[in-house]
Amino acid sequence: MLQFVILLAFLVFTQFAAVAYSAPLTCPPGSEVLPCTCTSSATEKPSLACIGPTISQANIERLFARIRAVNAIPLDGGPEDSGEYTPSPSDKKLNWINITRFDLINTEMTSLNNAPLVGCHFDVLDASNNSLLREIVLADINKLINGRYRGEISVAAETVRFDRCALGDSAWKAFTMFHNSVRHLSLKNNALAIVEYRSDYLKQLHALERLDLADNRIYEIRGSQFTENHYLQHLNLSRNRISSLGPAAFKILHTPFELADKRLTIDLSHNNLYNGQAVVSDPYRVHRPIDLILAHNNYISVGTSNFLELLLADRTNTIDFTGNNWICSREMSWLKSAAVVFADRVKGLDCINDPGKTAFTSSFT
Repeated sequence: MLQFVILLAFLVFTQFAAVAYSAPLTCPPGSEVLPCTCTSSATEKPSLACIGPTISQANIERLFARIRAVNAIPLDGGPEDSGEYTPSPSDKKLNWINITRFDLINTEMTSLNNAPLVGCHFDVLDASNNSLLREIVLADINKLINGRYRGEISVAAETVRFDRCALGDSAWKAFTMFHNSVRHLSLKNNALAIVEYRSDYLKQLHALERLDLADNRIYEIRGSQFTENHYLQHLNLSRNRISSLGPAAFKILHTPFELADKRLTIDLSHNNLYNGQAVVSDPYRVHRPIDLILAHNNYISVGTSNFLELLLADRTNTIDFTGNNWICSREMSWLKSAAVVFADRVKGLDCINDPGKTAFTSSFT
């Protein structure tokens, strides 16, 4: 009898433990979203992956039709189109809102409409390697009004990647859909040409910490574009064609108290910048350390007006000039006179007209 009681207690405990620690079944049998794959487990957050060149624009549109139907989102602002797609019982088991990672990678997708994703909360939204993707259609707030999404229309995602696509400047507006959530935005290797201040789209990305715009076709940054990105810590503009900076291109008006000890890195390496261009306007107002990377540009000389304020604003600010063709001259004598103060914070000042010497040690300065 005692053995039976012990066995019964053990069975009850194991059943309770299984219930207590089992993960919710986010991708139940029969909920296939072909040609995509939904996965979840006790250790992995639910994710949806649509990967490979066999996935066409038509596949994506059918998938998004399912998401619209399951989430009861009207199509293009009209009445709910029950004829577009009727959710199956297995569809209803799949909670699209709870999918935390969505990959649309290396597909034949040519355009993307954000309407079906409204209300979703992703850790990661990755739409990289879509070489045909030229357009992101932003939902019209006035066309998506129902009880669930009345008011502001947005998609929450902490990390967003659209690397190696074919997006041009018209895509800037689309990324405002992530305005209160995106912390890491990567748009590497696209067809972006101008960071435009009149649109103010970047200023709406209030939570942005990392912005990667490397390997685009950007040749100009107009106006003070980043004044509202108070949490920005890393800005990568390397490997572009930038030769023109607005007078306040990197003017940052305020730094939250909690970021006072967080470094701000601005990477402008491998561009076409040249003498006489101040990069950070009014650095005294930034109130946190700055690492400025200007390696492999077209600088040949540097005067006090360009960078002295940046070095004085914070004693830990650094500038990297590696790979420029410096012609050391008297114009750079301010560096020699302040070598004790700045030598460990400014690197890459090797003189091409005084081999083996730098601007700190050259006889020409």
